[in-house]
Amino acid sequence: MHGMAMPRPDRQLPRAELIPRNLLRDVVFTRLLTAILRGEYRVGQRLRLETIAAELQVSRTPVREALVALEGHRMVHVHPYLGVVIAPWSMLDMTERIEIVSALLRDAAGTTLARGASAFDPTLIEVTESEGGAFAILAEWVLQAHGRSISAEWVASERVVLDVFYRPDIALAHGLDTTVGWAGRNARLTDAVTAAQEGGVLAAHRHLLDFAGELVALQDTFGPARERARVRTST
Repeated sequence: MHGMAMPRPDRQLPRAELIPRNLLRDVVFTRLLTAILRGEYRVGQRLRLETIAAELQVSRTPVREALVALEGHRMVHVHPYLGVVIAPWSMLDMTERIEIVSALLRDAAGTTLARGASAFDPTLIEVTESEGGAFAILAEWVLQAHGRSISAEWVASERVVLDVFYRPDIALAHGLDTTVGWAGRNARLTDAVTAAQEGGVLAAHRHLLDFAGELVALQDTFGPARERARVRTST
């Protein structure tokens, strides 16, 4: 099995020596994650470290670190004979992530708020690509405000995965139509952001739980959306 050749023009990164090592690792991670979630790799396909490093014009170190992070997210796994290969995953794995965040939020409900909680920084929302990423950032802040630092750290670790997957183009490629019910979910997120900016942890908490329920319900559009996506690509 050969590693997939990545198109050069839009895949090359800025000159590696101009990017701090930790940021370079994160950029490589995001590029590979996006390619996986787009379906550019097939399940079981081997990822060759040397090939990826050459295509992205970086050293093998940030690629190796990115692959370790991807394994932590269960997007790849190490096969005893083939090396690093794409792991089986589906839209339901992303829905489960949302459900886990919801469970963490519900578990924190009713607990005493932590003293000296940090003010919410709305600029963090501006750099997200999807409602999944915005939800994760808000949930992390709410959990931190409740003193649930470990739960908040887990949500933070999953933010990029949720942010990339719930981009409308990528979600639809997997049969999830994010335009369904978008107005309602957007209102929930907007209300949560407003409450967070005003220091209203409890109000933001309620809005996020409502939002999560609506996002999870999107899986009911899986079949119809996949058919629409199939028709679009065939015409």
